[in-house]
Amino acid sequence: MKVKENIFLTIAMIVIGFTTSVEASEKVGISVIKALMNVPTAVEQELKLFQKHFGEDVYLSFSELSAGFRQAQAMAAGQIRFANCMGSTSLLVAASGGLDVKILSVYSRSPRAFMILTRSEKIASVSDLRGKRIGGPRGTVLHLLLASALKRDGLSMEDVELIDMPNDKAASALFSGHVDAALATGPVAIGALNRGARSLTDGKGLIGGLALVAVDGKTAREKPDLIDSFRKAHSEAVETIDRDPRWAWGLLSKDSAISNELIEASVELYDFSPNITSEDLEKLEEEIDFLQGLSIVKGVSLDSLILR
Repeated sequence: MKVKENIFLTIAMIVIGFTTSVEASEKVGISVIKALMNVPTAVEQELKLFQKHFGEDVYLSFSELSAGFRQAQAMAAGQIRFANCMGSTSLLVAASGGLDVKILSVYSRSPRAFMILTRSEKIASVSDLRGKRIGGPRGTVLHLLLASALKRDGLSMEDVELIDMPNDKAASALFSGHVDAALATGPVAIGALNRGARSLTDGKGLIGGLALVAVDGKTAREKPDLIDSFRKAHSEAVETIDRDPRWAWGLLSKDSAISNELIEASVELYDFSPNITSEDLEKLEEEIDFLQGLSIVKGVSLDSLILR
């Protein structure tokens, strides 16, 4: 009888211990984008760096969410805590809309990957865009690139006709002759160049071209241990890229449709250093001013968004 009691007691202790462990575990959702030049994500997934740094007591889930507004929706719903590569415009719009979010770090800087493209022999520079039809997404970094480039060359948005469309549609419209110029970025821009388009200018010196790492405000305020684990995982990924860029970039072709040719053309366009610089802050402030001027955002304080 005593043996049976001991057995039942042991089983009960095991069950209680298991249940307590499960209940005590943190659940952390992280967004993943595999389709773009997101090398840190590829390294993090390949080496299981989040699993390594968060540890066994944290239940990790990964949601493939490419669009910034989808990441914002998932964060608002509690599906993800970390948006691991959210475009700066998407984050600012989400914050303006009331999302409790903080900027944890920079995911990438790629101003040179943002371009104004044309195929017309009559358009040799940005100054030749007066009166032209330009395809591209309104209220985005590409729109800011166009406005900044026009201002640099003595023109304004009033001098051109911007037709609102996604950047892949803009590139298609350029080749079909429906627009005189197109705003495009990343693989879309490089693909258009390979098909014969020309770049009138890129974003260097004009925009930040920033993708950011965002964290929900509650986690930022209450879970410094989770913040620290994420930072360590992401920093190790960036260090791995710096140490062996050919291997890291090569991961992009492993489980996506990104060609080696496209990868080779992109390597020099991206900076994955996570630390937020004074120049990053300056470009973000310019972006906020631009979006406020379009009445897309209001009441956004960059200082309150940065996780110190």
